[in-house]
Amino acid sequence: MSSSSSSTRLWKYDVFLSFRGPDTRKNIVSHVYSALRNKGIFTFKDDRTLEIGNSIPGELVTAIQTSRFAIVVISENYATSTWCLEELRMIMELQEVDGISVVPIFYGVAPCDVRHQRGSFATAFASLVRLEMAEKFLKWREALTRVANLSGFDSNNWKMIKIIHFLYLFPNATVDDATMVEEVVQHLLDCLFPAHTTDEDVVGMSRHMEGLASLLEMKSEEEIRFVGILGIGVGKTTIAKYLYSRFSRQFPARCFIDDVKKNYKEMGLPYLRKKFLSEILGDEHIRQGSMGAGSQEIKSRFGHQKVFAVLDDVDQVEQLHGLAKDPTWFGSGSRIIIITRDKGLLDNCGVKSV
Repeated sequence: MSSSSSSTRLWKYDVFLSFRGPDTRKNIVSHVYSALRNKGIFTFKDDRTLEIGNSIPGELVTAIQTSRFAIVVISENYATSTWCLEELRMIMELQEVDGISVVPIFYGVAPCDVRHQRGSFATAFASLVRLEMAEKFLKWREALTRVANLSGFDSNNWKMIKIIHFLYLFPNATVDDATMVEEVVQHLLDCLFPAHTTDEDVVGMSRHMEGLASLLEMKSEEEIRFVGILGIGVGKTTIAKYLYSRFSRQFPARCFIDDVKKNYKEMGLPYLRKKFLSEILGDEHIRQGSMGAGSQEIKSRFGHQKVFAVLDDVDQVEQLHGLAKDPTWFGSGSRIIIITRDKGLLDNCGVKSV
């Protein structure tokens, strides 16, 4: 990985998830995405079920360019999608010139068939010839060959062969799908937040950790605590992600809601509430009632659950009141972390901060 080029890029996502929807959306991709989300790893997953046109949308291009890692789930019909092939071409070009790290998962296909475009991949390319897309063949073939030359996961035996340089070998050769996915995600988490990381290694951590530990008081199982992280700069989110990766797995209900300010401005409070509910419940298609009923819905769903939630970039009281106005909305032992630049907002809501 090129450290110089990587350090100058602005990351928005930790992971870009590339996959062929009809093959994998409801199985392996769903498991991987849920595990990533539950560990606080920011992941871009395109939820469109219909591809329109041969060129991928600009938002997908931007998501690829602003992701640190790419997990590429290659399935039997992956090469029938020109979007998937274009995503892969971009990902592999970025890996070469800008340091994005790529983790391939070969789902129901042999890596050698991907490498040499045999079987279903040969059939897919034959169809593309008839669509007069031969001019892109060489780049797509090269991308498939390169990704297949990376060591990764083969679902035919779920055996760890050898992950690219930043991952370690797994101790168990054969595990079930769910366990395998959890271990893949854990290794990504270890890469994002290395085990040897100290408080001083994280931006601003040395100034805040002592106060945060006191305010969070994780040993208290009965008290519900709201904690604010206050300041200007990127350190606040880094600290919150560190805390989320460290503590969230102790909570059966958890979520990390990023860009609250942006989502509120562009989509409104009902969208934020739906996102909050769907992230914790793990249901992307959840239906929410009217905005007025939103607070009651949150309370009815989580009033008896132990919740760990991070709300990143809150800039208006209405946003906080809409998602977590009152401790009684959550069960005993819950912890809600609010990241903001506005001390007055925290003071008005009675939230202690560091």
